[in-house]
This record gives sequence, structure tokens and C-alpha cells, in this order.
Amino acid sequence: ADMTPESARAYVAMAASGDMYEIESSRLMLQRSQNGAVRDFARMMVDHHMGTTAQLKAAARAARVPVPTRMLPMHAAMMAE
Repeated sequence: ADMTPESARAYVAMAASGDMYEIESSRLMLQRSQNGAVRDFARMMVDHHMGTTAQLKAAARAARVPVPTRMLPMHAAMMAE
């Protein structure tokens, strides 16, 4: 099924949740991996997605769209796996 958000609210929810997933899964890799390349990539992912989260929050605030603080069920399920 097409998961493309069609409203500002749905886009913000999907983007915020995606960033949360990328940050948390990358932090998990930092905890579990001893491989330098994996750890470097995980750090880059955390930094990148923290940046896109800040941009998203600024744009959402300007558009008066709420930013969720929890992952969507789809991303939460992926983290649980």
C-alpha cells in the first residue's frame, strides 16, 4: 500500500517517526557493535536525523502542525524486532 502522507499533519507524523526510528536504531548499533565502520555510520545517522528533526520541528511550528513525540506503530514494531 502507498504510505505517502497526503496532508501536512500526516507528513510531519511520518517524518518525525522516521527520524525517531533512525536515531534509536542507530543508538542501538552504537551500543551493540564493536565494528568501527558500523559505529561511524551509526554516529552519522544520529547526527543527520537529529538535524532533520530540528528542521522538521521548525517548519511544523511555523505551520502550526503538532510534532508527535512517539513513533508510529509501524516504526515502533520495527524497533521491537
